[in-house]
Amino acid sequence: MTDVLNEQQVQLCNTAPADYSDLKALFINCSLKKSPEMSHTQGLMDISIEIMRRNEVEVENIRAIDHPIATGVYPDMSEHGWDEDAWPAIFEKVRTVTVPGRRATQPSASGKSGRLAKST
Repeated sequence: MTDVLNEQQVQLCNTAPADYSDLKALFINCSLKKSPEMSHTQGLMDISIEIMRRNEVEVENIRAIDHPIATGVYPDMSEHGWDEDAWPAIFEKVRTVTVPGRRATQPSASGKSGRLAKST
């Protein structure tokens, strides 16, 4: 994934002012496209992910559409009529990340959030 970063980004990674190896980041991609279909949202995320990895941050990337996340208002919708809900396990990962400014990415081609982004 070395071609994701431009020259300036590579130089900044190589001259990082601190040790970030104790940090953990989680990216939640709310693209409406299932894996392995190409996602422009993922392309944007890949830049941040590569910068973090080059700075030894532990990074996990979840594409929400690939998981059975139930919609609803309760933390675990499997307790409220849904057969399955992956959100409790994903939310536990959200709670344990150490990189502040958590942000789920979403498609914005139409200028509106997709239903999946609203449910997460």
